[in-house]
Amino acid sequence: MSMKPISDPTSGSTRPQKMKGMMIPAGGAQANTKNFSSKAGQPDDSAQKYQEFFLNPDSFKFVKVLPNSTLGTVRVVSKIDGSKKEKNILYVIREIESAENNTEESKQFLRELELYIKVKSHPGLSKFYGYYIMPKRAIVTEYYENGSLRDLFEKLDRNERVPEWTNDLKAKIIFGVACTMMHIHSNKAIHRDLRPSNILFDKNWEPHITDFVYSKTGVKPNEELISRVGPSYFYHAPEVLITDDGKNHYNKKVDIYSFAILAYCVVTNGERMLKSLVSKEVDFVPVILSNKRPPLPDDLNPLIKGIITKSWDSDPSKRPIFSQIVKALINLDTPFPDIDLTSYISFRDKYFNDATIAPEDKALFQRKKVENGKSPKPPNKLKAKSSQQRIVQSNIEDMICEDFEGDEEFRDALETAQRGSDLSPAACVRVGQMLYKGNGCRQDQYSAYLFFKKAAESGFVIGLYNCAMCKIRGIGTPVDKKGAMEMLKLAADPEKRAPMAINAYGEILEQDGQIDQAMYYYKISQKLGSNQAIYNYGRMAEKKGNIEKALHSYQRAASNGDELAANDYAVLLLSSESKDNISKALTMLKQTASREFGSANYNLGKIYWDGSYGQRRDHEIAVEYFKEAARKHHVNGCFYYAFALSHGDGIKKDIDEALKYFKEAADNNHTIAMVQMARILQNDKREFEEAAKYLKKASDLGDATAQMRYAECFEKGTGVKKNLDIAIRYYEMSAKQGKKEAENKLKELKNNDDDDDDDDSDF
Repeated sequence: MSMKPISDPTSGSTRPQKMKGMMIPAGGAQANTKNFSSKAGQPDDSAQKYQEFFLNPDSFKFVKVLPNSTLGTVRVVSKIDGSKKEKNILYVIREIESAENNTEESKQFLRELELYIKVKSHPGLSKFYGYYIMPKRAIVTEYYENGSLRDLFEKLDRNERVPEWTNDLKAKIIFGVACTMMHIHSNKAIHRDLRPSNILFDKNWEPHITDFVYSKTGVKPNEELISRVGPSYFYHAPEVLITDDGKNHYNKKVDIYSFAILAYCVVTNGERMLKSLVSKEVDFVPVILSNKRPPLPDDLNPLIKGIITKSWDSDPSKRPIFSQIVKALINLDTPFPDIDLTSYISFRDKYFNDATIAPEDKALFQRKKVENGKSPKPPNKLKAKSSQQRIVQSNIEDMICEDFEGDEEFRDALETAQRGSDLSPAACVRVGQMLYKGNGCRQDQYSAYLFFKKAAESGFVIGLYNCAMCKIRGIGTPVDKKGAMEMLKLAADPEKRAPMAINAYGEILEQDGQIDQAMYYYKISQKLGSNQAIYNYGRMAEKKGNIEKALHSYQRAASNGDELAANDYAVLLLSSESKDNISKALTMLKQTASREFGSANYNLGKIYWDGSYGQRRDHEIAVEYFKEAARKHHVNGCFYYAFALSHGDGIKKDIDEALKYFKEAADNNHTIAMVQMARILQNDKREFEEAAKYLKKASDLGDATAQMRYAECFEKGTGVKKNLDIAIRYYEMSAKQGKKEAENKLKELKNNDDDDDDDDSDF
């Protein structure tokens, strides 16, 4: 069913199209309404832009209706004509009923249209396709299939399980919204209704800001506004909640406050904490005006905490601007623990590189940002002999984030570190740690190493440990295992009683095959309270076949919160034949899996997939566990989840999603995942060359099935140039590993050669 057709207003006369007092600029005509006014004496360049986005509603067909939003009826539609790809794209059409120009609905329509026309497109803005004014006024944007942030908050507030709610998504929301709002403000616009229902997610769970019915364009940097804002008072700044002569006086900093409240709800997993603050008060306004705010999590990154606390200040002048927030976030590669850093940085770069930066803010971004956690190489002019001289020359002061909580702490630590007092080695370590993490300062691994080195030069044990870790991992300095070992050996002296250093030295010894020496250091470290050493001692005991000692160590570490130890304890219990031990192991695995630990989820998935250890075989339950493991980037979890998706086993078949997880497993050298991925690429995607690449990689890693399939590619010329000699070579490699199919193929090819020889003899 299509919508009613209208005649194309762009054909024929170029006069403006009028509709009961409302005027939309047509190409070549200057708009005379206040909604689209131009500077006096200048032509209205936007007129042509409005004409370019004029749509014919008859070009769409109805798909479904969505619940009403602030702009009336909302329909999901698709195109009637165009390529197959174009027809598959879904759009949202929001119509308003009123035909009068002076109604609030009409004003909202004009505000939103004006913002889409005048603000440059950006990945974080909902994609605008156009508008029409007859038979009803409507705006057409992209349809985002994963709903809104409000939908997620409502599920979280009801304690529902939300698999998509991960630290990766939290990081994308906070940076994505901040960067998109910087873009909006830099284009002289203001949103005025930033809230969870106006943050939508696409199929990749990337955020997009929408619903600009309360927006305003042409706003000067410090312009005071008195017009209306959106209705969601939870996200309103204090200055919006008070009136002077019946009017609200505010500026673009209201969006900063709204962002802070939204970010708070993201880091506290929903709106419950926010609403609990209000529900206990008689009047909401005095609570907000008194600068009373809900508590932030203790383990929240200090920079994120500082951004939120500065941004929700009752005094607008004390709030930062979005450019400052974005700059700080760019220098913080890990806003939340356990995120996929490669994916996050790629997302961050996409949003930042397409954003407009206001001329007055460009100086903020002149310093080259740290890429992928690596600092720029130190300048050649740093020839000073001591690390302290290098530190002074490298201008540490330039790293301080002036606008967020933590900068004063960094200044104090820096001052103490450079004072030369007895406290300076500890202060050097503190400054180094802050520089390494970007807490209260700009992230700089090279300078962090210099401070650790200064502390190490004084013999300070924690300085020795941190400096050694930098040398082992190549943080701010080239990898130097020999130098690291020398430092760690000094730090691991039992008399220094530094459990982390003692455990780290044991791990290096273990890597070098010195097992007994490693266990000696693990034993000392665990006595000093190192939980990692307790776990490591258990691993060594298990390798030596001392199961009782291993179980004891794993259980101790698990009771201290070590989830890897809990998983290994359960797996070791499962190897016994005792029903009590198996029951205890399954309970331990389920408890650990509930805390989103990848290995525990994978192990439970495998148990239900196989129906082992007395559990019934249930692939639907298994797939749920595999999915959780895959979300935590567990390689085998990715493989099994992809396998289930590709076969529709325990879950609805989804080839594209299967490819995504097969690829993640394949990128981690899972050879069976490579073979499965090649199968899909050949059979479903017809991408033969790409399939051959994965088969070659798996073959080179020694996978017999891959070698046979790769041989078939050369035999048939599928994705590679046909070459029987190479095919035979790979068949032989596969056959040597006992692959019967490969042996049969070799016999078949040999028989064909014999037949050819017989044919030749006839001539």
